[in-house]
Amino acid sequence: MTEKSFKDKTLILVVGVHKAATTSFYEYLTNQEEIFTPSIKELHFFTPLVYNSNVELNINKYLKYFENTTKKHILDVSPSYFYGGNVIIDEIRKYTDRVKIVLILRDPTERFISFYKQGIKTGRIKNKMSLSAYFEQCKIEHSKYLENKIHYDTFTNRGLREGCYSLYINEWLTNFKENLHIIFFEDLVKDSKEEMDIFAESANLKLNLNQVSFEAVNVSRKPRSQFLGKIKSKLFRQNESFLRKNKKLKDFLKKLYNSINTTEYKKEAYIEEKLKISEFYEQYNKKLVNILTNKAEKIKKWK
Repeated sequence: MTEKSFKDKTLILVVGVHKAATTSFYEYLTNQEEIFTPSIKELHFFTPLVYNSNVELNINKYLKYFENTTKKHILDVSPSYFYGGNVIIDEIRKYTDRVKIVLILRDPTERFISFYKQGIKTGRIKNKMSLSAYFEQCKIEHSKYLENKIHYDTFTNRGLREGCYSLYINEWLTNFKENLHIIFFEDLVKDSKEEMDIFAESANLKLNLNQVSFEAVNVSRKPRSQFLGKIKSKLFRQNESFLRKNKKLKDFLKKLYNSINTTEYKKEAYIEEKLKISEFYEQYNKKLVNILTNKAEKIKKWK
């Protein structure tokens, strides 16, 4: 794809947030007639700008993900983009103005816990570290962030910060206005088809959802061995394109791995921890209510 042909496409950009069913959203749009979905879910082409605004990107590398498609819409699901704000927005607009932004928001307390589980699964958080200990480390790191406003790609820097949506959302609202569609994770999980229908209407898309299996994907499970978990994550990441094209094999390997090396988390776990985390996010949620007045009731339900 050339830069000129890229301008003729509508880029559907799912900018956030992590652990808010963005993988499910990607799966629901796979094999739709009007949308081209790359074989890698999270392209993260613009993500380096989150951590260094002076990075020079080669747009031709990005365009290769969308080669040989005649479809009018192309999809990029990269949750880290949300935290780059104007830096990423300005870079995207160098190449196209035809952009539809999707932002999926989740109760930040639940997102934080799911992010913690993700860190355990991938080995970026030590298996023996409790949620409380992780929370305390993240609070220290967050205080540093508020002082220097520097993003680091570490699980302690990102842990609490990525749930402070009010720090980041204004730049996206200001730039995209009616071209920004907000979905709440809780609604997407409750009635996936209805939320996808609403999204399709907002983006002027015709979706065929009759054959879509609205099942939760990427559900967090606790590894018995982090070493095996790291190997599995690395192998799946390195072979993502192949595995997505061979879904039955991927599903079989995941099921086999889960039976060997994972256990379910207790549904009623972390009751005391949730209270402390919710207290931390209270001020940010109140600011978000003031920003998204038409969605205030949904945000207030997070308490």
